[in-house]
Amino acid sequence: MITSKPVRIILIVLTGFLFYSAGYFRNYIFLFLNAEAFAVWYHRPIISPPAFLGFVSTLGYPALVRLKWAFTFLFYILFFLLALAAVSLFFRQRIYLWLCSVVYAGLLLISFMFMISGYLFHGFAIHAYNISRSLIHIGQSPFLPMLLLITIYYHRHAYSAENRQKI
Repeated sequence: MITSKPVRIILIVLTGFLFYSAGYFRNYIFLFLNAEAFAVWYHRPIISPPAFLGFVSTLGYPALVRLKWAFTFLFYILFFLLALAAVSLFFRQRIYLWLCSVVYAGLLLISFMFMISGYLFHGFAIHAYNISRSLIHIGQSPFLPMLLLITIYYHRHAYSAENRQKI
């Protein structure tokens, strides 16, 4: 763990800013893709895309849906890697990296199980999709990495206080 208090504060602020920026960028992309999909589906005028997403204006609706799925997994992986980097930077213990990996893998697995249940039980499909989508959104936001960092920080301090009381 970083010992210098000013360096630690700067790194915490930069980490928070990085997570916020990644979340904002993700939101920007998905808002544009959703607006584009709406325009294509309802035959409305196409929205002028930002330069780095210029190729999107040539896509049909099925391709836009596939692109949204690709971005979903890319941002999930991005936030997972950012969470791993932050946990590694601040705590430097493999057990916490393992915990982070298990949380992200578990969230993905539970989301996937809801999607599968929606395919198997058609009356539950809309609900399963909404639950699955909500779970995957948690992994694509700054919320989960920040929750992990706070939980690990609290665990370390509670654990060290418990050990001090035993001595």
